Amino acid sequence: MRILYEKQNRYFCLAALGLIILIALSGAARSRIYGAKIESIMLEHDTAVVSSLLDQGVETDTIAKAITNDIGTESGREIMDKLGISTAADPRVLNDMRKLIDTAALAETGAVSVLLFLMILIFLIKRDRLYQSAISTVLCFTNGDFSSLLPQQDSGTVYQLFARINAMATALRAKQETELQAREFLKSTVSDISHQLKTPIAALSMYQEIIQNEPDNTEMVRTFSKKSVAALGRMEHLIKTLLKLTRLDAGGIVFRKSEYMIGEVIAQSVEELYDRAENESKKLRITGDERELIFCDIEWTREAIGNIVKNALDHTQPDGIIQISWDQTPLMFRIFVSDNGSGIEQEDIHHIFKRFYRSKNSLDKQGIGLGLPLARSIAEGQGGTVSVQSKIGEGTTFILSFPK
Repeated sequence: MRILYEKQNRYFCLAALGLIILIALSGAARSRIYGAKIESIMLEHDTAVVSSLLDQGVETDTIAKAITNDIGTESGREIMDKLGISTAADPRVLNDMRKLIDTAALAETGAVSVLLFLMILIFLIKRDRLYQSAISTVLCFTNGDFSSLLPQQDSGTVYQLFARINAMATALRAKQETELQAREFLKSTVSDISHQLKTPIAALSMYQEIIQNEPDNTEMVRTFSKKSVAALGRMEHLIKTLLKLTRLDAGGIVFRKSEYMIGEVIAQSVEELYDRAENESKKLRITGDERELIFCDIEWTREAIGNIVKNALDHTQPDGIIQISWDQTPLMFRIFVSDNGSGIEQEDIHHIFKRFYRSKNSLDKQGIGLGLPLARSIAEGQGGTVSVQSKIGEGTTFILSFPK
């Protein structure tokens, strides 16, 4: 039975069963006591009759026959009727027996009633405490406090209800945490955008003021117009990158993965970087079997690879070499982007994937500190990872791993 799944109900039923057993035992004991008492009353009555007959001079043998006789005659019944004594028993004997039975019944009824009342009272008090505790916990839920849950130490109907309420509270807490993270993320993103746009906006304002003050100086107008275009380009790049990061972090990107030859993916990733490498007297080297297949979203993957290669170009000196290679394990397809630059300090290596993080040794380098975070978000969004190995003075290797 379902009601017996709950511990308090089981205890109550066991107590009720114990009370029933107690009543049965009490009845059996009462019957024995009544029997003994009736025997005593009957003995006293027979003794009184015998004594009266002896006083009247009746022979002992005659008295013995009368006392032991168990067969009544019609003449005997007539005499009993004349004496006003019922054929069932002597009224005096009946009165004593009724008093005995009434007293015992009253005592037993009182004891059983008290026990039953105490059982019900204890059960209701415990149940009320349970309900009051549940009410207090639910009120905490409504106030956004999910630090404690409803008790679930049993499997009865009430505790099944508590389990459902706890599941609902857990879902509400997860939703609350998600909303809080979303608000913090939005706040952080807005703050980052605001902070990063201050410099190019201030530069644009200054350039515009110079152009307005020197309208006849063609060379100056041309120079600061170019600077304005460059500042606008940096702002556009910043905003686009931040929007990509925001969409990735918010789960707003659906990666459309398919199999591609790795040579095609790498070629598209670095196509626009050859000119920059040549202008900076640096070399891009690609090694490996270009026909090997990688399972990925090609648009986003080339963005990730391109950002890591840009980072390598930013941190290598003229005549530096950036090498791109790959291999496969039973579970992963790994792409290596290595450079022979100055390397990354140990104090910086754990922070390089944070947004806008710039090492004190790279403040004079290009970039705004968003390329690596974007690359990591892209890899993780496809179920992969980005890791880094670096030695000061020898160079750095970034490893993008994608599940096969």
